[in-house]
Amino acid sequence: MNKFLHIIFAGFLFFSSSVIHALEVIEILGGKASQIPIAVMPFKSFGAQKDIGKINSVIKGDLGRSGLFYPLDTRGVAASPIAIKR
Repeated sequence: MNKFLHIIFAGFLFFSSSVIHALEVIEILGGKASQIPIAVMPFKSFGAQKDIGKINSVIKGDLGRSGLFYPLDTRGVAASPIAIKR
């Protein structure tokens, strides 16, 4: 009888460990394949604001770290849209 209980207990541990192991599997799908390319153009400074470059880098960094966007390099852009239309 005691040996029978040991066999049942061992079987229970074996089958419950496979269920627990299945809960530890983490699947990461998509990733960088589904990121949207986005160009963040530099801002024009108005008046005494000197840290405009920092604002641009913060926005690019935040969009990149979100995982939804891929910030493009805008250093080679010929003309930046800085004109204000009224």
